[in-house]
Amino acid sequence: KDIIQNDIEEAKFYICKRKSNNQIIAGMRIDQEQDSQYLQVVWEDDTSNFMVVHRLGSKSNERGIGVGRKMMSFAESLARENGCTSIRLDTYCHNPKCMRFYQNLGYKEVGRIKLSPNKDFYHCFEKVLS
Repeated sequence: KDIIQNDIEEAKFYICKRKSNNQIIAGMRIDQEQDSQYLQVVWEDDTSNFMVVHRLGSKSNERGIGVGRKMMSFAESLARENGCTSIRLDTYCHNPKCMRFYQNLGYKEVGRIKLSPNKDFYHCFEKVLS
């Protein structure tokens, strides 16, 4: 089964559409499910009141215009509305652009994990919400 299709069926996938033509330009999964590898990380917020962002992505021609920033702002608002005090996420170590993106939004790198034996590590990021 397609991963995104599964996210949609579970009602945990959120999209951003262009107003002018209703075209989907970005999407992400938001939930409270974390990979078991996350348990190895020392999180600043050590409560269970967190949300996790998975698979944030946008069309390549939409990058650099603030769509990702809007999606993350939405994720933070959704987390607050659901009584969560932080957001957790990870990104692949060979994606420095993405790491800078999250750092520029106030996310702190808090650890590294291995999600697949065939890949390098992933950086874990966290933002404690105020």
